[in-house]
Amino acid sequence: VVVAADVVSKLEARVTTLEAQLKEETRNRIALEMAVTKLQAAVRKHMDLDDDEAARAVAPPPGPRSSSRATPTVNPPSAVPVPVSRPTTMFTESPAYAGNAFSLLTILADSQQASAPKQAPKAAMPLSIEPIVKLQKAVNAICEGFAGSDSREKFGDDVVNVSVHRLVRGDLCSALNKIFFFGFKSWRLIGRYHVWDMLEKLESPESILHLSKDAHEVTTGISTVNAHDGLKNKKDARFRALCVYLLNLKSLHKLLDSMRTDNPLIAKFYEPFSFVRDEQSRQQVYNILEPLRIFPFCLAVDYEITNMDM
Repeated sequence: VVVAADVVSKLEARVTTLEAQLKEETRNRIALEMAVTKLQAAVRKHMDLDDDEAARAVAPPPGPRSSSRATPTVNPPSAVPVPVSRPTTMFTESPAYAGNAFSLLTILADSQQASAPKQAPKAAMPLSIEPIVKLQKAVNAICEGFAGSDSREKFGDDVVNVSVHRLVRGDLCSALNKIFFFGFKSWRLIGRYHVWDMLEKLESPESILHLSKDAHEVTTGISTVNAHDGLKNKKDARFRALCVYLLNLKSLHKLLDSMRTDNPLIAKFYEPFSFVRDEQSRQQVYNILEPLRIFPFCLAVDYEITNMDM
């Protein structure tokens, strides 16, 4: 009887200890969930700020304009086909995590690892369908504009037709910006990385052997854009200028395709769940942009220097 009472006493003490541990684990879990919620709100605010910055590039001022441009030789087809929407792979919609937020979340999770119970490995973060939908809408609007225009050459000229400026630098470039920034590792010790920082490194020794055969058009475009001193401290504007340069050459669809997924820069600057590292998403972006190559664009690379107060 004495032995049994002693055993019961020890069991009760053990139960009390386990209950205290359970309360502590519950408090830790709640604190982690609150931290995650705050990080998600910060990421959404950051993405909204990016949208606002792109929107400021939409409305050009009135008045005469003159600008330098690279005018490609154009042999447009007799009829302008409006591309039919291609079947797209549907992704589960999720918050657009930025690279720095993901790193902070990892640190918080690691701090709980010692006391947290073992869990099964988590699945890869699902892609958001929103950037793909915006990109498809932007391309469709441009195709419809060319189809309804009396002169395709005039419609694609941003001096003659102001609306093409909004369609390209506003809607199209904003959608591409979302594609390239999804899963981008922007955090660094001082300041933040921009997608342009990664693009400028394409010809570095670690990257040059991992470029596609068509990458010379992209690298030449980067050098051309960097030659404009007025864009020196405006990385968003430089990204838009590169898109414009490639549209003039009928090569915008090659921008993402020029960087092979085995390129060390891709692993360095992008999370595994990004569009840039996902083969199926890369093909989808290529298919959406490829119809734009049939249209005669004549857009000024330095438009945002000569026509807008940036």
